[in-house]
Amino acid sequence: MSEQQQPHTLTLRASLSKTIEKLTQHKILSKSPLHAEAAFCIHPQFELPTRTPPSASALHSTILNTDIRRLRRDCEKKFWASRDNTVTKGSCNEDVSPSIDIDRIRIMDNTMNEKNGYHPNGNSSDMGSDTMTPFQFKQNYLHRNIPCIIQNISLPITNEWYNDSTNESISVSAQTQQQQDDHEGIASINSHKKATINTQWFLENVGEDTIVPVRINQEGYEDGRATECLTLKMTMKQWIHHQRNDPDPKHYLKDWHMQSLFQDLYKNPVIFYDVLNPFLIENEGGDYRFVYWGCKGSKTGIHSDVLNSFSWSYNVVGKKRWTFYHPDDLSGSTKGAMVVIQDKGEMMYVPSGWRHSVENLEETISVNHNWMMAGALDCVFACLVDEIGAIEGELSAWGMASDDMADLSRVREDMLRGCVGMDVTTFCVLVLGCFVDCLVTLVSDDLVHADDNEAEQWFDFICIRKVLGVVLENTNEDNEGKATNMIALRLRLISTLGHNLGCEVMDVMHALYEIRIDCTGF
Repeated sequence: MSEQQQPHTLTLRASLSKTIEKLTQHKILSKSPLHAEAAFCIHPQFELPTRTPPSASALHSTILNTDIRRLRRDCEKKFWASRDNTVTKGSCNEDVSPSIDIDRIRIMDNTMNEKNGYHPNGNSSDMGSDTMTPFQFKQNYLHRNIPCIIQNISLPITNEWYNDSTNESISVSAQTQQQQDDHEGIASINSHKKATINTQWFLENVGEDTIVPVRINQEGYEDGRATECLTLKMTMKQWIHHQRNDPDPKHYLKDWHMQSLFQDLYKNPVIFYDVLNPFLIENEGGDYRFVYWGCKGSKTGIHSDVLNSFSWSYNVVGKKRWTFYHPDDLSGSTKGAMVVIQDKGEMMYVPSGWRHSVENLEETISVNHNWMMAGALDCVFACLVDEIGAIEGELSAWGMASDDMADLSRVREDMLRGCVGMDVTTFCVLVLGCFVDCLVTLVSDDLVHADDNEAEQWFDFICIRKVLGVVLENTNEDNEGKATNMIALRLRLISTLGHNLGCEVMDVMHALYEIRIDCTGF
């Protein structure tokens, strides 16, 4: 067996085994005794259930029959168009609109408690017209790919990371800062409150000698990639001493995998149900869950987030200035940009593909997750396709023709994984796992048939099936089995999983895509 037919060292086989076991256990797929070319087919007893939501059918019809990619594009254009007409002049930089802000909302639901990993600050009597259910939040912001700030979600464990003292009166300096903020259109919500970082908690619970990554020169970004930067290895004690005695905006403790190192310090907010990080942790040992800690002036340059992922950023202590760049501003000139100030205790939601930069306006600690929901996996695939095109350009410049696909499939997958942290094979395994989990939920008697919950399950199923179809479009081969496009899915699967398992995964993907749904009942 050639090297290209040997399985890669990636730990994807266990995940695939679980997925296939679920398919057979729930009698969704079975081995095909009749077709030698297909290892799997739809189980003869399988039937996708038919659901007819009751009262909210019009709302659900809008969700289930929507072209989600077009919806995102249209909503983003509408978002910026509404702000293009309200750009204010006379600021220090006339290209920027500091008075324009995004929605600040609150989320209320009876599942929002510490058992589920997060809870609202305040009670139901404090909730106003800006309060949404998780389902409404998902419709208005996640599906539409529009940013917002959530004001009433906290991560309980992080309450121990700071000391919060409230002055009875506002100092003269605070009043001056408030007036300056008002003049610049900045909402200084808690100017009378002073929170200081509880360094003793970090020394005792993280450990004085724990090594943390301190980045230098993080301003230069392009398409989500950082330019080369120096990483200093400091102990927690050294970092705290540096912050207290010689703070430098060029030194920024960031991309710190604190959640992975110390295991379950906090729970992921359930409104950001994430399929990306749990999958990566199970199969790769990595994640995109970070803690950032920097002094006033520390910043992250212009970028869009890795893998076209969504992100949320919770300010535990401090204040950040976010600059979102107009889609037509490819140079980062700030023309038409939107500036948003995020205060302590607020959570910023950043949509897929939105270019932005961030600056700390005071010493700040934040928890940041790049994540992805099942209904938006097409965003990840779009990122992979763009990167594949760039890789093919590099290979062509090196004199490696595209017809060498069979010999260089693993090289291509390794290059792709090195560039964006994921290859085509890993993505396919992720899609299969999400598809099967969603399908099993739909056919299970355990599904809670509440209108919102059921509609979301169907929506995710439809979106994942569409992604599966787009991926399978890249299986083109000629009569001799050679790939006729630059993705060449079968060859990539075989190069990573080995010949037998790679072909089996292709069979499973084709069989699952045959499961169709009639949405007219919605």
